Amino acid sequence: MGRIFTISFLTVCFLFISSPYAVNAQHLWYPDNKNGDIIMNEVMVTNGTNCSYWETMGWNVGSQGGAYCGIQQKSTGANGTNFIFSIWDPIGTTAPITAPYQLPNSNVEKFGGEGTGLHYDDKGLIGWKLNTWVRTVSRRWNYNGHSFFGFWSYDYGTTNWTHHVTMDFPVASVQFNSGSTNSFLEDWCGSPQNYRKGRYGNGYKRAAGTWMPWKTASYSGNGSSSSDSKANAGVENGVYFMEFGGSTVKTVKEGQVLSITIPATPVLTIGQLASTTVSYKTDSLQVAWVTDKTKSPQYSYTIQVINSAGTVVMTKTDVVPHLRKLTFNVKSLAAGTYTVRVSMLDIFDQMSNEIDKTVIIGNTTGVNDLIAQNAFTIYPNPCHNSTTLFFNSAETHEVTLSVYDLTGRVVLSDAIAVTSEYTIDVSSLRIGFYFVEVRDKNKNTLQRVKLIKETTF
Repeated sequence: MGRIFTISFLTVCFLFISSPYAVNAQHLWYPDNKNGDIIMNEVMVTNGTNCSYWETMGWNVGSQGGAYCGIQQKSTGANGTNFIFSIWDPIGTTAPITAPYQLPNSNVEKFGGEGTGLHYDDKGLIGWKLNTWVRTVSRRWNYNGHSFFGFWSYDYGTTNWTHHVTMDFPVASVQFNSGSTNSFLEDWCGSPQNYRKGRYGNGYKRAAGTWMPWKTASYSGNGSSSSDSKANAGVENGVYFMEFGGSTVKTVKEGQVLSITIPATPVLTIGQLASTTVSYKTDSLQVAWVTDKTKSPQYSYTIQVINSAGTVVMTKTDVVPHLRKLTFNVKSLAAGTYTVRVSMLDIFDQMSNEIDKTVIIGNTTGVNDLIAQNAFTIYPNPCHNSTTLFFNSAETHEVTLSVYDLTGRVVLSDAIAVTSEYTIDVSSLRIGFYFVEVRDKNKNTLQRVKLIKETTF
């Protein structure tokens, strides 16, 4: 594996220097000349073979925070395809790069050769399939005086997101810098007799909150002169492609600029909480939550503890994309009924739905049964034309259901008697955020949940 990393380093950092290895690669360079905090790109392999690397994003070439990521085919078989993410060691310090999170059972290790750094490999646990688009996303953020880099992928076949790894880079404020981001196709074994091809599209950098689409790309190639003729790139079906080996005929010129049509902003789903659980025991409040894997992944979380008067008495919020469980010390809170509200920001800074759970802290009496059991859950959320409230009490309750927009205006309202579930028709509402509130016959609020109406991904 060390040889593979060495080759990748040479390919990226010494693009115009003849390599001592039989490495063949070609690059697409995207002119995104602003510092950014998110980069993303999509790839689809149409022809695969061993020793192939479809790098989707390489950045900060030869400078602080230099790194690359993408997908590889190491071999045939069930675990022959993999995701990788690698960052070279920092400049000016011997402090190590670490990985606060990695996909369970994946591999994170140091690499060496022409430079050293930290490398992640999913070992084929997630993998990818031919002729299926995969979106790769990396985001950086400042945390405890360091720069953190996260890596996620979305599989258009399974419609699932995966958080692969978070790396702690021990230098502050390193961004995706103003040099060009690049993609490449590499044959690391020097096997030009074998053919491989990939398509690339829907690439973006986010800089100062604004998306920069990769609608143009300049081509460059490197490798032995005898095999350069087997490297080619261009545009087909509205996206870029690169191919190498076999009977490939080179039609692209060095430095040639390719262009595609791409929306000004990417199409994104909004992060979604699927469920939460709350329990109280001996001055401790345990909160756990589950995110919807088909929606944009978690970036940060916020948990609020709210008393019966509606006052937030405790809040915890942090940027920890992998965290799904938290414990509060609530010894200082008076006995009573509290609402625990969980929400998150996804990796694109979009606010998720909120889920409220009611919990009794300390010894109390006379608590409304419906409140104590948590009034309802709502699914699907986000929704399109309708969503259903599933009430957690088997008894019939007379309640008033109201849907509010973000200005506080009631857009839907109904007085209902429910035992188990009730479906809301939201087809008349515009796309956006709403709040669904249920009150009992005494006008006490039982639960209030954020609802998202969205389009399909």
